[in-house]
Amino acid sequence: MTISFFKLGRLFPKDTMWVNGCAEIIGYSPKENLHIVITDGNCVSDNGEYFVTKYKPKDPAVHYATCNLDKYPYKYLSEEEMISQEWINFNE
Repeated sequence: MTISFFKLGRLFPKDTMWVNGCAEIIGYSPKENLHIVITDGNCVSDNGEYFVTKYKPKDPAVHYATCNLDKYPYKYLSEEEMISQEWINFNE
């Protein structure tokens, strides 16, 4: 099972910009100031579960200007900015 844009749109803020970060899928919502990393999101999962980490950048303007979503997106931010980590089943 792979993750569809339909599922991403239902589970995360509507303004989230998504990019391919090699094996990961990386998103950023400017409205919510939320940086999302779906670990191995470009890989097939047998049960539809993927590990998702959410970050809250300290300075949205700096993050947006430097996260390089169009070239080399940040996969992970510093630990102090992490707000959650969880397994999400994209089959549901």
